[in-house]
Amino acid sequence: PAVASVSSSGVVTGQSSGEAVVTAVYSGLHASCVITVEGEKEAEDTDPYAGRILIGDSRMVYLSRFVTLDPGDIVIAKGAQYFTWFRDSAVKALRAILNVNPNYEVIINMGINDCANNVAGWSEYFAEDYVELVRELKADYPETKFYYASVGHCSGKYDGKIEKEYVNAMADLFNRVIKSASDIKYIDLCEYLEESGYSMLDGVHYDQVTSQKIYDYFKIKAPVN
Repeated sequence: PAVASVSSSGVVTGQSSGEAVVTAVYSGLHASCVITVEGEKEAEDTDPYAGRILIGDSRMVYLSRFVTLDPGDIVIAKGAQYFTWFRDSAVKALRAILNVNPNYEVIINMGINDCANNVAGWSEYFAEDYVELVRELKADYPETKFYYASVGHCSGKYDGKIEKEYVNAMADLFNRVIKSASDIKYIDLCEYLEESGYSMLDGVHYDQVTSQKIYDYFKIKAPVN
């Protein structure tokens, strides 16, 4: 009985690992069988994620042109965009995908245009808005993994007008706000590039070598298999 129990209707239920003999007696007839109860098998270490969805602005556009994506990976990106495009267009496209299959790792890497426009005089700062919208997405799609990758620095003037020091200072502030949201997985891309080195096409957009480096780093931080 410690290994297997039998109900009044004859249903045999395993209780613990081992073997037990179950015997049925009816009107002078006897029948017996040996029941073997195995312990719980460890679940196979499988990853259900279909791929990564990379969301960004022109830097991500360049990455999608320079890099051969892994099967299943998707890019949602458009040049010269900031929070309002992310909210109104990118998230709409993202939801369309996740409504069919939520098993993706989503990496958001936006903010350089927000930071530059804040330097140029915008009164709103959008880092908090990104955080709140990602939290909303996390609540709506609990099976999806969401990451926010920090904004990398510029090595030259933004749009040929704004000095890199000002844009980078705003990027650092933006990144601190994102990082402080402890409930959002944070990929410190900016720190990684500063420590390991990077090269750019025009002071704002990364070249092919660095784009590949960034993609490889994303794959390490958000593995799908």
